[in-house]
Amino acid sequence: MTRSNPPVEEADENDLEVDKPKDWAAGMPGVYHSLQPALKHMGASRSARTLLTMNQKQGFDCMSCAWPDPSGHRSKFEYCENGAKTVTWEATPVTVASDFWAEHPISELREP
Repeated sequence: MTRSNPPVEEADENDLEVDKPKDWAAGMPGVYHSLQPALKHMGASRSARTLLTMNQKQGFDCMSCAWPDPSGHRSKFEYCENGAKTVTWEATPVTVASDFWAEHPISELREP
């Protein structure tokens, strides 16, 4: 595949800047984006209770997390965006409309 618009100028390694690595991954933008699905599907109170308990000593471990538990201090935001979305998906109450049950009795649903 060819480009229709070539780059205006070539990249030059002299323009690169290397800084000290950060101590955090996503920061506040990551927290903000993590909260959007949670707030939409669980509301503010349930989202706060769930997400602030995840990966805490007295809470529960994220089911999608591959990171080891920290030995010392834990942040209240000790999770990634994907972890927050996974927990939101698991914790969102699912309801089935009553017209579904009227149309499909349980005896019918139990049949193979």
